[in-house]
Amino acid sequence: MADKSNPSAPLPTSTPYVDPQLAQLGRQATAPAKVPYQTPLNDGSSGSVDAFELNQSTVTVDQINKIADADPSKEYISGGNDNFVTPLLVRTLQNAFDDITGDFGDDVYEQMMRDPAVSSSVQTLKTLTMAEPLKANCAVEEADAPNYAKAKEYSDFIQWCLDNPERPLVEVLEEMLDALWRGSYVAEVVLRDQETGQYKGKQTLKKLAPKNPRRYWMVVDRFFNLLGIVRKYAFEIDYTKMTFQGHALIPRDHIAVLTFWGVGGDPRGGSILRPAYNAWYVRQQAWPAYLKWLVQWATPSLIGITPENAGGTVPIMDPTGTYPLTHPDGSMQTESPEAAMLRAMLGFQGGGSAMAIAGGSKIEKIQSQGEGQAFTEGFDMLRREIVLAILRVTRVTLEAKHGSKADSSDAHDILELFCDWIKQHVVAMITRDVVVPLMVNNFGPDSLELIPKISLSGTEKQDISKLGDTIARLFAAGYLHSSQIPGIDALLNLPERDMEAQLREEQDAEDQKRIQAQAMTRLVNPTAGVNPPAGAKPAPGSSQGGGSGSGGPSLGPPGSAARMGAANDALEGVRKPGQ
Repeated sequence: MADKSNPSAPLPTSTPYVDPQLAQLGRQATAPAKVPYQTPLNDGSSGSVDAFELNQSTVTVDQINKIADADPSKEYISGGNDNFVTPLLVRTLQNAFDDITGDFGDDVYEQMMRDPAVSSSVQTLKTLTMAEPLKANCAVEEADAPNYAKAKEYSDFIQWCLDNPERPLVEVLEEMLDALWRGSYVAEVVLRDQETGQYKGKQTLKKLAPKNPRRYWMVVDRFFNLLGIVRKYAFEIDYTKMTFQGHALIPRDHIAVLTFWGVGGDPRGGSILRPAYNAWYVRQQAWPAYLKWLVQWATPSLIGITPENAGGTVPIMDPTGTYPLTHPDGSMQTESPEAAMLRAMLGFQGGGSAMAIAGGSKIEKIQSQGEGQAFTEGFDMLRREIVLAILRVTRVTLEAKHGSKADSSDAHDILELFCDWIKQHVVAMITRDVVVPLMVNNFGPDSLELIPKISLSGTEKQDISKLGDTIARLFAAGYLHSSQIPGIDALLNLPERDMEAQLREEQDAEDQKRIQAQAMTRLVNPTAGVNPPAGAKPAPGSSQGGGSGSGGPSLGPPGSAARMGAANDALEGVRKPGQ
C-alpha cells in the first residue's frame, strides 16, 4: 500500500525476469512484486490510489475513468481456467481440456464415438453441415456498382482456390468437424505458387492438411491467445527455425483452427459429447447385465422331476446308451437317478435332439414371464438422452411414441438452426485462416475491403407441397392476380411460362364455351332469341307449328332424339382444328 504521508515516495517496481526458454521467442516475462493492486493516477500527480479503499459514496464512473489508465488496445485479464503459478507468459496446453479428459484420459471421447447412438448423431450433424459446397460470393451485389468488377475478380479467384486444392475441401472439413467432439481441430494451410492456368504467378491454396491432435500442443500466452503449435516429437526435421522448449514451433499464421465451446478463450474448446457422458456410461454398464439376461432367459430352462419311488442308484451308461460303464476293478459305475436325469437334460440342451429318462419322470419348462422390457426401455431412454444431448432434438433420428407432425417439423427447424450455427464456425475459420492470407498475399491488405463472402448455404429448401396449397387457396380466394404468376413460378422454381400464349389459350377456351352454348340453344330451341313481328303467326314448320320452316327440314320437337343428335353433331363441328 502506498505511503500516504509521503505521496512522492516511489512505487514498488516489478522485478524483471527472463526465462531461458522464452529467450528463443524474443519475449520477456516479469514477475510482479507482491504488493496490493494499485492504479496510477491519470491526472498528472504522483502517487497511486488503492482500489481497495474506494467506496460507493466516493466512487463514480468518471472518477474510475480518471484514475484507471487502461489502454483500450491492450488485454489485461488472463484467460483460461487455470492460474499461472510461474512467471512464464507463454505455455503449452495439454490435450486434456475438461474434467472428463482430465480424469479418464484424452481418449474417452474416442471411446464414446464407438457407440452407434453417439456416432450416428455426430455424423448427422457433419453431413447436414457439409450438405452444400463452399461458395465465395461477390462482396458487391449490384453489377453497376463502381467496385463490382474488382470484387468479382476477387470472388472468382477465391472460388477457384476453394475448388482446386490437392485434397477436396469437403473431405478436409468433414474431418475437421471432429472438433465438435474433440473440442478443436488443427490443419496446416499450405500455399503454392501457381505455375500454369489463368492464375499463373499467383499464390493459391495447395491443400488444407488436418493434423492428429496427438501430434502437437497448442502454445498460448497468459491471455490464452493462440500463438501457434509445437510438434511433440523433436526428432522431426525443423524447417521453421523457431522452437519452444526444444520443440519446433509452427506459427499461428500457418494453421487453420476450428474450435467449439471454448471457455475463457481456451483454443482447445469443449466437446459436444460432455452432456452425453453420463447416459453413455450407464449404457455401457448395462450391456453385460443384458447379455447375462439373454443367455439365461432367451431360451427356456428345464427342470427334471424323478419319480417318487426312484431310489438307490442306476448304472452310468456309455454316451451311446448301449452298455454300462465300469471302474478299473470291474465294478459298475453308478449314480443317483437325479444325477442321471440332469446329465441327460444337459446333453439335450447342449445340442442333442433326443434323450431317454426313467418312466414316471417329468420335465417342466421355465420360461421368462417378460420380454426384457426393463432393458429395452432403459436402453431406449439412454439412447434418447444421448441423441438429445448431441442433436438438441430426438424426433429427427428416433421414432416418437407420442407426438404430431408439427412436432417433427419443429424438431427439423431446431436442427437446421443448430447446423447453421455450426456452419458459421466453419465459414469464419475458412475466411480467417485461408481466404484472408490468399487475399493479402495476392492483392495486398487493401483488398480486404472487398473480401468475398464465404457461405455453406445453397438455395433455401422449402416444402413445395405446403407452399403450393397455400398459393392455390389464395388464388381461389381471389387474393392473387395473374400479374403475380411470374413471381410465383420463380418461388416454386418452375420453368418460365409464356404469358401471351396462356392468355390466347384462355381466350380461345372462353370463345369455345360461348359458341357451344349458342349452338346448343339454337338447336334445342330454334326460335330462341328471335322476336317475331307483332301479330305475326308462327311460321310453318317452326317449333310452335311443328312444320318444316325455312331454316331446313324439321328435326322434331325440342328434346327429341333427332334434335339432340343434331346438336351433338353441331357441337363437334363448331370449331375445327386450326380455327
